[in-house]
Amino acid sequence: MSHLDYIRTVEEAFKKLGINPKDAQSPIQGAWIFKRGSATIRVMLNSSPSSEGDQRTLSMMAYIMPIPRKQQKDFFRRLLEMNSSFVNERFEIFDNEIYVTASRYLDGLSSDEVVAIMTEIS
Repeated sequence: MSHLDYIRTVEEAFKKLGINPKDAQSPIQGAWIFKRGSATIRVMLNSSPSSEGDQRTLSMMAYIMPIPRKQQKDFFRRLLEMNSSFVNERFEIFDNEIYVTASRYLDGLSSDEVVAIMTEIS
């Protein structure tokens, strides 16, 4: 499938969630930002180099909170424990903030799978 086909797949997922994909579209092709409940979710189609050539992926992320100043050891232990209960999602740190993220290779991606990941992230 081409990059445009994957854009259509993601846009179809937005429609299934009752979201107009044009309302979520970012100025960057293959990127969207939308709110679902209290979560602001970023969706991106990426291409990453690997030993087997470029790997195309779908990535989603939602901000959770800043890293707490106190009891960090307990906090990070809890995040790692929670990570083990996820299938596609995980907690990550970016710029001293905690995000819940998900990534998947694009090969074989369906709009139903995108809907499931969007639902889990939100």
